[in-house]
Amino acid sequence: RGFTNARLADPVDEYGIKEKNFGVETVQEKICCRAVSCMNREIRPELVIAGFILEHVHDFRNFIQPLGEMVSDSGFLLVQVPDFGYSLDKLEYTGLWEEHVLYFTETVFNMCMGVSKKFSPVFFRKYAHDDGVVLAGLWQADKKDGLCLSLNQDLIETDIKRCAKFQAMFAEHRASLKHFLSCFRSAEGKIALFGAGHQACIFANLFELEGLIEFAVDDDINKQGMYLPGSHIEIKNSQSLVAENIRLCLTAVSK
Repeated sequence: RGFTNARLADPVDEYGIKEKNFGVETVQEKICCRAVSCMNREIRPELVIAGFILEHVHDFRNFIQPLGEMVSDSGFLLVQVPDFGYSLDKLEYTGLWEEHVLYFTETVFNMCMGVSKKFSPVFFRKYAHDDGVVLAGLWQADKKDGLCLSLNQDLIETDIKRCAKFQAMFAEHRASLKHFLSCFRSAEGKIALFGAGHQACIFANLFELEGLIEFAVDDDINKQGMYLPGSHIEIKNSQSLVAENIRLCLTAVSK
């Protein structure tokens, strides 16, 4: 975008991460523990971008505070998180992720922008993404005693109702899907699940598909011969769809 002085944080030198196969879960822990050497630098960045990490954070307040010390005195923090409101409204139960600790709606996200004494919200945007909708907030560092946050009780009540509907409709959706698949299997033939990633795992387990589908498909050789976590659904290659005369293939892959 034309920025000439931009970089990624170094996981070893700045976060003290020694593991080779680390992920977001390790980064969030190191920041929460404030083991970030760049906080002590004389020249601190004007903008810190924390994209798709806040939903993984185990200790929200202790994650935000180090970021406030990492950015310059009047700098900015840009945060992006998945909009779980999209899943609530669409009754999209695969929006539940095994690695997500926090789930944000627009109301909750904007409320969280006032949690830290280090930042004040200056900009918010919601936009479409390949996997749903994203919430983006820009916070500016300040040295005030804390932002006076006004909670909109009507919006909070609306979110509570959305969550209640999401929960209440699940059993009906699961029963309906299992009935359909059972009838199809009896009348038409075998069923498979295309994809062996997160969405396939949570879909198969939440909707209790073991016994209704023959196998899951994934052409990653590291997965073939293994099983979807939490089930006895074997993972095979895509050639098995033809070889085993699959009549219906459910997809669980990204667009």
